[in-house]
Amino acid sequence: MIFSNMHDDPADPRNYYFEQTDFLFENLKSCGTDIFYQLGESFEHKLKPFNARQPENFEKYAEVLAGIVRHYNRGWANGYRWDIKYWEIWNEPDLIGKAWCGTLDEYYHFYSVAAKRLKKEFPEIKVGGPAFCTCIPRVELIRAFLKRTGEEDAPVDFFSWHCYTDDIENLLAQPALVRKVLDEEGYTKTETSLNEWHYTVNIDSIMHYGTPEQYRNAMFGPRGLHGIDSVAFTAAVEAGFQDTPLDTAFFYGCDLFVWGFLNNDGSLNKIYHAVEMTGKLVSEYPNRIYAKSNYKPVYLLGGTDKSGSKYALMVSDYRGTDPELLIELPGIAAPRNLVATILDQEHYPTEIPARLEDGRLRLKKFVPSESAVFFVTFEK
Repeated sequence: MIFSNMHDDPADPRNYYFEQTDFLFENLKSCGTDIFYQLGESFEHKLKPFNARQPENFEKYAEVLAGIVRHYNRGWANGYRWDIKYWEIWNEPDLIGKAWCGTLDEYYHFYSVAAKRLKKEFPEIKVGGPAFCTCIPRVELIRAFLKRTGEEDAPVDFFSWHCYTDDIENLLAQPALVRKVLDEEGYTKTETSLNEWHYTVNIDSIMHYGTPEQYRNAMFGPRGLHGIDSVAFTAAVEAGFQDTPLDTAFFYGCDLFVWGFLNNDGSLNKIYHAVEMTGKLVSEYPNRIYAKSNYKPVYLLGGTDKSGSKYALMVSDYRGTDPELLIELPGIAAPRNLVATILDQEHYPTEIPARLEDGRLRLKKFVPSESAVFFVTFEK
């Protein structure tokens, strides 16, 4: 907690405890990671929220937030000049009783007070929210937020929301829906930010609200959080995002074990390898190519390197049941140095035989009834 006593003076740097957050951010910056800062209280998965209550004095709370921005962007209070761009005000206020204990209208007013205060002193930053938690963006909530903040002449540089689901098509449709509503309300320059997303089927069991057996299935079964469906979902969504009007997306998260990229023993899990595939494609094969599959649950992302001679293709088969996938790659007749790997429930990236002839790539799964992710490279 950076500012623990709201009776203190927010103009006095002695009333802030930055040390722990500084340590965390210094580590992030040393890895080359940009920071997207969510301003507010810590979320609590508890029966009674002790932290996530609305501030008693919105104006004073906004002064505290200004002190935090000043510390990290202007060097105040022995701080830094990091020029952190994105500052989000609060988290999931529509989760009434757990993340915000007032009304949504009260949150909209709080947002307006805080956003105007921050932009007054720091016009160069981007301020936004509201980080709605609904898995299907509710149009009426978006419009209500924009209406109230508009009435108070508050800036909305980006609109943010979260989604935890196992429905790929629903998730991929959300950025266009949000973009449409923003444009209709006159917020044509407001960015879209899906800044929490992750595969999940049974979040209650993941949070230990069920039996031990339910927890094991929700975590480690083929449809569990660390199972192959989660891996294929992640790859498919990252491929699909490329064709949406989304400005930023943030996979949740990078912590140990449950939501992140590490197993309990510290080794990299299969979700990491799916994300790695996307990163490799985007960074090393930036020129997209046309690829097509006749199978509905298959999602594709392919590209060439800058020379146009080396190719890569990521194939995600999400809950498909076909033993062999057929991918069309027009114009590829006789490729050289073809290498294909598979990720499935039993295998980390494992090289497999594959054929690419006359623009038709054939990939076989070990288990026809399960999801799988493939990564294929070749030269033309």
